[in-house]
Amino acid sequence: MAAASLALTLALPCATSLAASSSMITTTPAVQAQLATTHPSTLYMHAQKLFEQGHKDEATVWFYIGQLRFRYHLLAHPELPADGEPAVMDALNATLGQQINEWAGGSTRDWVAAIDQALAWDDSHDNPLTPKDQYAPQLAEIRTGLQGLRQHILDNADTIRAERTANGLDNR
Repeated sequence: MAAASLALTLALPCATSLAASSSMITTTPAVQAQLATTHPSTLYMHAQKLFEQGHKDEATVWFYIGQLRFRYHLLAHPELPADGEPAVMDALNATLGQQINEWAGGSTRDWVAAIDQALAWDDSHDNPLTPKDQYAPQLAEIRTGLQGLRQHILDNADTIRAERTANGLDNR
């Protein structure tokens, strides 16, 4: 399934359009509609493609959309074998997640904005792979977790910046 998702991602154009200044998402609505129907690993691959093309803020949004949807999918399907989709998500978080989170931490304001946009995007798009109405408690749990990360970033912005400086990382 992961290979099929990767193939689909590579086939999706990374087209952009002018977006409102408050939105980090410039991926066209047509591509967004396609992405909403795919496996969450495809969302990670879209984020990776954007990141590699230098669209790092938008990549952060798509990473969190992918993470939200993948975590939700796994929570809704605990019967999945650990060496399948859960292992794929772990690998994506360990590789792409490290890269994106390092970038995102450079601006806590933009990091929070990316999480806000990920939550809003997911809220406004159906999820045919893991229907929201069928697994509402699991979705609420995952959204609450992401909202908790958002709050942690807000509550610890000064500490995050200081730790990044101490570790030789840039703050934007």
